[in-house]
Amino acid sequence: MPKTSIISTAKRVVVYLKPINMRTACETLRTICCNELDIVPDAETAFVFVNKARDSLLLYYADKAGDHTLLKKMDKNLLMLPPAPPGGAPFVDMSPAVLPKLFG
Repeated sequence: MPKTSIISTAKRVVVYLKPINMRTACETLRTICCNELDIVPDAETAFVFVNKARDSLLLYYADKAGDHTLLKKMDKNLLMLPPAPPGGAPFVDMSPAVLPKLFG
């Protein structure tokens, strides 16, 4: 599956609200997904991570071929993250329709 196919096939988009280093390896991203978000990565779920400056997005997903990332540079503070949900969850779900707008 090419990296861009998740943009059109994702059924769920999870946005991690804590900033991360954009050089974070796939193994660490998988650990964040499993341990902090309690979501096992799969081919239908796309995870979006943002850096502290909010000028880069990192798309992460897993499929039969392995783990994949796609980095997108943006204008600083262009991305407005949704507010954290009540209860302090470290992520929010967004519509898959946002992926082509962000990474297309």
